[in-house]
Amino acid sequence: MSKEEVEAEKARLKAVDARPIKKVAEAKARQHKKAVSRLQTAREKAESIAAQVRADVRLCVCDCLLACYL
Repeated sequence: MSKEEVEAEKARLKAVDARPIKKVAEAKARQHKKAVSRLQTAREKAESIAAQVRADVRLCVCDCLLACYL
């Protein structure tokens, strides 16, 4: 093999090696995006539940106060 053929083969292998890294990076980005989405959904649900609990506690306190004064 000549020096030119060796260089051409090295260039071809370098191009082949670069492709999977890009694919892996894309896959990791998709996984991160899904994780962020799931976290946001869980956060919204938790905030909703917390708001309901606060409302229930307020209602219970009001009922107790009314019961005390009536």
